[in-house]
Amino acid sequence: GWGSTWTLLSSPNMGDNVHLPDVEAMFGPEQLGRTIRQEVEIVNMELPDWMKTAYRYVDDNIETKNALGMYNQGILVEYEHPTLALLAYTASLETIGVLLAKGEGATKKDIQRLGKKERFTKAVKFAATDMELIKKVVGMYKTRGFSAHEAVLFGDESGYGTSNSSPSIFQMNSANWLFRHMPLADVKSVNRKALVKLFQKNHEKK
Repeated sequence: GWGSTWTLLSSPNMGDNVHLPDVEAMFGPEQLGRTIRQEVEIVNMELPDWMKTAYRYVDDNIETKNALGMYNQGILVEYEHPTLALLAYTASLETIGVLLAKGEGATKKDIQRLGKKERFTKAVKFAATDMELIKKVVGMYKTRGFSAHEAVLFGDESGYGTSNSSPSIFQMNSANWLFRHMPLADVKSVNRKALVKLFQKNHEKK
């Protein structure tokens, strides 16, 4: 729901006894080999109501489980492998399209006749209302096809590890930065909205 992954460092507890692992210092030759103790800030977060039924919904519905899992994979690889993240987000949206078609009463044969791009488009229109955004995201399906079928890379992955992916003002016109922060960000946002909307609609039925 927040568009990012969480790393669980310890089991939940009611107190403030939370310790983050020390991290290696990164800047300055005098810092080499030293570690820095991370400060902990306790923040109470209010979870949305749909979280109460989300876990059961994922366990009981294979399409939802697959769509959520693929979206999560996209987030995990996005920074260093943005083209693979695009494949993950579009696959997640395609799967959501299947779920929506089933909800409309489509049979297995109906879904087979429904093209992959049509499933993707159905999910995009379910999540977004802005026509310009819908047009841009649906257009990215063709971009995804170049990667899936012709092995085209759209970020800096083609540098085979030689590109400097660390964020800086000088990176803001690089292929990697432009791809991640413009078209890919739109697809990721629509994917997240589609999943959240699915969870909300499921919760409202309960």
